[in-house]
Amino acid sequence: MRECAKNLDFEEAMRLRDEIAKLKTL
Repeated sequence: MRECAKNLDFEEAMRLRDEIAKLKTL
């Protein structure tokens, strides 16, 4: 269960980084 939560956190972090990168390129 803890591993699953970690994985979700990781994916969310990557998504946030991607969105921030998009904002920076605009």
